[in-house]
Order: sequence, then structure tokens, then C-alpha cells
Amino acid sequence: YLEERRGLGKKMASGYYFVIVGHGDNPLFELENSTKTSDKSDDKKSLNQFVAHAALDLVDEATWQTGNLYLKTVDKFNDSTVTGFVTASRILPCAT
Repeated sequence: YLEERRGLGKKMASGYYFVIVGHGDNPLFELENSTKTSDKSDDKKSLNQFVAHAALDLVDEATWQTGNLYLKTVDKFNDSTVTGFVTASRILPCAT
């Protein structure tokens, strides 16, 4: 799960990217939601995919360090925060 926040003083959410990652680190499902029409570009989508994929190693590491399924914040990139949740079958829904 990737959440992006922007703003001066008061932070406003400007978009979300949600991906479910399978066993071979392949995306099984992707959902991108942006409140700004300018954020719906191919560059923004590629950046979200890159950030989520780069965080997979951190999600894997956090999985072995804790017994929790919800991993909270596992990575941050610029204004984006990556959170993770691991299912019992080791499928990884991640949001940015």
C-alpha cells in the first residue's frame, strides 16, 4: 500500500496505489487512485510500481522479524509511505 501526501503545513492525501503481489514477486492485482488528474500519468504509475517493488525486500525482512501479519510502515520514499500486510499463504498486499 503506497500513500502519497503533499501539502504545506496540513498534509492532504493526493493518491493511493494498492498492489497484491504473488509468490514470484509478480503483481496479481493493482489499483491506483489519484485525486488529481495530473497524477494519472504513465510516469506516476511507473514510479508507484517501482517504489512498491523496491519495498518487497523490506516487507520480506519485516515478515521474518515479527509474527504480525500487518507490517505497518515498511518504507518511505519522498512523500510516499509503503505499508504491508502478509497473508497466511504469503501473498503480499502492499499499498503506497
